[in-house]
Amino acid sequence: MSVPQDLLDFYFTLIAGSNQKRKNNSKCMRQVKSYCEDVVYGVHNGKVKTSKHIMLGMSLKILTNIRKIIDIIHSPFISYPGVGLETEGHILPDRIQEYVLKQL
Repeated sequence: MSVPQDLLDFYFTLIAGSNQKRKNNSKCMRQVKSYCEDVVYGVHNGKVKTSKHIMLGMSLKILTNIRKIIDIIHSPFISYPGVGLETEGHILPDRIQEYVLKQL
């Protein structure tokens, strides 16, 4: 699911105000996207997985492959079995899925 433009605009205004230079800054853009994805995840009660939450889980699984660590760190994000599903490609967000298909 993509982040609604109104939510992005709200967070850009909240973080950067009217400073256009700051709004175009890559750090500001990352912060805004991160906050917005957390809001989307929270509003949907964890039923909608954003790219942030999926990629964080996948990265931890690849780096550690230790279930307990993934469960401790990701309990608010995605479960160990959920990470397994993500890596098998069953629940990939559209943007990631499109990228993967283009690479094939």
